[in-house]
Amino acid sequence: MANKAFQKSAFQIEGWKEIEKELKRIGDEAGLVLEDAVQAGAEIIRQQASDNAPVDEGDLANAIEIKTIHNDEQGVVVIIGADYKEAPHSHLVEFGTEEHLIPTDDTNVVLKILGRLIRKQIKHPGATPKPFLRPAFDEKIEEAEAAVAEELKRALGL
Repeated sequence: MANKAFQKSAFQIEGWKEIEKELKRIGDEAGLVLEDAVQAGAEIIRQQASDNAPVDEGDLANAIEIKTIHNDEQGVVVIIGADYKEAPHSHLVEFGTEEHLIPTDDTNVVLKILGRLIRKQIKHPGATPKPFLRPAFDEKIEEAEAAVAEELKRALGL
């Protein structure tokens, strides 16, 4: 079963043969043109994910970014997601959590009376999922694909 956290998109671009011919003609610049086009499409999904993100302090919505992880003759791959340093809880919001126990120690005490630790663990009720990224992908993928095609054609003068 595929991991629902990661979604690939493959699509047809009208006039691809002409685009491919131009990309081959420009040689080394082709990777940058492709990356810019994929980034343009990814930005549409990133913006929707940011709009979808539940707002508490705003750190999650502001942490959603696009990272290029692969760019060579095989293609361009980007990831859209929250910067872990800015929003380490993003996956917990997207997928929720089950009920679980949180252990405590003397530095993380829930209740201490007269120096005695009364409670050694906290029962967390879990959290309901509040998906923001997957719905953004589902809602905006067609628009993102069109933006990729449009940017390629614009950059190549087609």
